[in-house]
Amino acid sequence: MEAFLKIVDILLENEVQYTLISEMLGMVLGTSNNDEKTQIKEKLKKWVEITNFTDDEELSVKKFWFLVKAISTLLDYKDVNQNPDILLKIDNMIEFSKGQGDTAKSNRSKFNQMGFDCIFPPAFDLKMKYYQKNGNKESEKTLLEN
Repeated sequence: MEAFLKIVDILLENEVQYTLISEMLGMVLGTSNNDEKTQIKEKLKKWVEITNFTDDEELSVKKFWFLVKAISTLLDYKDVNQNPDILLKIDNMIEFSKGQGDTAKSNRSKFNQMGFDCIFPPAFDLKMKYYQKNGNKESEKTLLEN
């Protein structure tokens, strides 16, 4: 467990291998006990906080996909899913994804004949999940109407 956390810290510090981090996160969570999951949750909060978008669009799209996995995981913890900082990060993701339109520079767009990849839906889904986990039906309804 410690090795995983150290590797992820190094990778995030160097802003590389976001896809690998996301895949490793899923594997480690699947084999962790409750104490280890608590330890991962605390690190995830830190990792989400320090992961920000930059002018490098391709790198930022990779960060976006990492944040989707990390925030989705965090929203499953009751003591985290009511954190307004998480909602702010989701809103930042939505704004970033809107700016990308249908042409986000991602690995998926390389395999699409027209180069399209719309990353907005996962960000929208995170915001919906945030409202659902908090039982905020009014905000959920407003989000769907807009």
